[in-house]
Amino acid sequence: MTAYKLSPYLVTIENRLTRGAIQYGLFHRLTGEIVEFTPSLQMFVTAVRKQGDVYIGIELEVNQQFVRTGGRRWQQLRATLIATLQTALEHPAFNASR
Repeated sequence: MTAYKLSPYLVTIENRLTRGAIQYGLFHRLTGEIVEFTPSLQMFVTAVRKQGDVYIGIELEVNQQFVRTGGRRWQQLRATLIATLQTALEHPAFNASR
């Protein structure tokens, strides 16, 4: 079986801008390219992220109400999310899976 590795610049995105419709895709942070998820691409990404019994990936969902409203509440939440993500990325278990 061919071994694949996801690029560290690849980010999963979710679009809920259209009421009643959710779209998923992959965003490449360097090229700016967005690829819409197809069922086969979803299975591929999940398979690549799963190595043995360990799932390597971080999923983050933010209710867009916080983003749209803005203000102090969003600034606090954003700062907390950034600090938490940085802590997770520095964890030895995450770095060992790279």
